[in-house]
Amino acid sequence: MHKYLASILKLLQKEKKASIEKIVEETGLSKDAVIWAISELESKGLVSIKKGSSESIYFSEEGKSYAEGKLPEEELLERISKENVKVSELSPKERIGLQWLKAKGLVDIKEGFLIKKENTKDAEIEEGKVLRLLFSKPEDISIIRSNYKDAFENLLKRKLISIKSKEYIESVEITKSGESEKIEDSEEIGELSKEIIESSIWKKASFKKYDIKIPVAAAIGAKRHPLRSFIDEIKNAYLSMGFKEISGPIIEPSFWVFDSLFVPQDHPAREMQDTFYLKNPGKINLKDKKIVGKVKAMHEKAWHINWYEEIAEQAVLRTHTTSVSARFIYALKNNLKEMNKISGVTPLMLFSIGRVFRNESIDYKHLAEFYQTDGIIIGTGLTLSNLFYILKKIYQKIGIEIRFKPSYFPFVEPGVEVDILHNGEWFELGGAGMIRKEITDIVSKKINVLAWGLGVERALMVKDPSIKSITELFNSNLGWIRNKVIL
Repeated sequence: MHKYLASILKLLQKEKKASIEKIVEETGLSKDAVIWAISELESKGLVSIKKGSSESIYFSEEGKSYAEGKLPEEELLERISKENVKVSELSPKERIGLQWLKAKGLVDIKEGFLIKKENTKDAEIEEGKVLRLLFSKPEDISIIRSNYKDAFENLLKRKLISIKSKEYIESVEITKSGESEKIEDSEEIGELSKEIIESSIWKKASFKKYDIKIPVAAAIGAKRHPLRSFIDEIKNAYLSMGFKEISGPIIEPSFWVFDSLFVPQDHPAREMQDTFYLKNPGKINLKDKKIVGKVKAMHEKAWHINWYEEIAEQAVLRTHTTSVSARFIYALKNNLKEMNKISGVTPLMLFSIGRVFRNESIDYKHLAEFYQTDGIIIGTGLTLSNLFYILKKIYQKIGIEIRFKPSYFPFVEPGVEVDILHNGEWFELGGAGMIRKEITDIVSKKINVLAWGLGVERALMVKDPSIKSITELFNSNLGWIRNKVIL
């Protein structure tokens, strides 16, 4: 008899009956080893296994978002109670709510407006109540299902929740045959080791048999985070088009984040409400005094205000990865080899992807810390049409539609806003344009530079519509990561 079987049978001859947990504790075997062994003992008629089953509730991403807030029909019904709501102006989410309100006969449409029927109360939408109960007390699934049968079934039909049954072993009990069984250990090999192979013991030994139908605990393997996979996808899109990756520090003097990019020292973006300033270090000395002097002259000439080096030395968490691009552009002034290349027919194409920090109020599309991708193309005779072509090509490779509209950014002229379409709504991905001549002329009057700075998490929301808020990407829910399908 295999030693695993022997140790468990000895225990049961003494205890008569035991749970899996008790057997694991007393024998020191792993749970998988115990399950295999008791299955073997059962097949020999030495033990009987009592099994039970339990139901677990699972929420879809949509169901979870509604459970943490409200169903679309609940929100729409509340809005109708407070104001006149035009059907033509409903958002995609509100249109979902309208379908369910009409199915329940809770609203009418009159002259293009939604009208709540008489004696209709918000509490009549039982599905919302049930969804929140299940979310807060998943262990009470049987009671909730029994008390709210119709609402529960509706949630299943809408695929906001799903149920999975799980069979488990309640107890293991020894049989009469098991009580009288004589226990003899054998040296069956259950696991091959280096020593067994090198000593050739395996040639004369017998091997433990395996039953592939025996249930074992789920093996949870490693998995890349969806955001990391998406960042790699963006990098591959750049690299496939001939771009080279560059990087730079997260903590910067204001000079590289603002001054070098033609942002005036009294610009609102520099206020504490928008930028994180550091106490330690409070300032970072500027080493290249020639560049500093030229930037100072550029500011005072263009903005007609005094420029102060102590403001430019203030230490900040970078608000964009354009500071990386700025450092590289100015470094070209001392790189004649690269400048000669740019003066030829091939432009220099660079990109960076990194964390940036802004003092934002957090909502479904804003975070105080997020990823941004920055790109620059340095050459001669470049135009906005080159910019549009390159950006559309990059985002086509990652399966995202973008559009452009005129906009203002301090360091580009002309400038455009890059927008993406998410759930029927266009919103800003970032800015782009041609770097102002005030900046590039410091390096060379022969070159011009195309540039952009675009959000990463917002683009992922478009790539994967099941992500309703970018805050989902930074939670600590391992179950979410394990169940997430990486597109």
